[in-house]
Amino acid sequence: MRIRLTRNLLIWSMVTLCVAAVVCSPGCTNERRPTGGKSESATAPVTEVLGANPDFDVQPERAPKRPLGGELDRLLRPILVKVFDGAKLLLDGGQAPFTMKYIVARRFGQSHGQRVYQALLAAGCESKDGSKPIFMRDRQTVEMTVRHELKGKPYNVSVILDLKNQIVYINAWP
Repeated sequence: MRIRLTRNLLIWSMVTLCVAAVVCSPGCTNERRPTGGKSESATAPVTEVLGANPDFDVQPERAPKRPLGGELDRLLRPILVKVFDGAKLLLDGGQAPFTMKYIVARRFGQSHGQRVYQALLAAGCESKDGSKPIFMRDRQTVEMTVRHELKGKPYNVSVILDLKNQIVYINAWP
């Protein structure tokens, strides 16, 4: 009888510890979050901190290493310079998707997503299925995807404005 009581007490103690670990883990909060990958429109209110990006001047200028990176850079850098008064390539690489990372001269907010999107369309990109920039509140990003011909083939080009880190990510895939 005593062994059974000790075993039951041990089992319940372990269950309680597991539940406590899940409830108290740092990734869990009580804040309300969107579910199911749902996003909010690009017009949802967010505080925008604008002005010069202090990290821009300390970053070195880099040139694209790959031919696809060169084509993407020729498409995107003029757009980023026009919208943000300057852009520096931080990274290009990867296979699928091909990834680029830029830092821009001016801090940006949610409203800049529409400006970048309009500039992409003006540069000859096509809207992918009529999509528009989407604000992802849980990730603090504005995301958009367009189609553009690169290396003689149509490519999907995804532009992600990371509002938190003030970085522009580009992904391209056939």
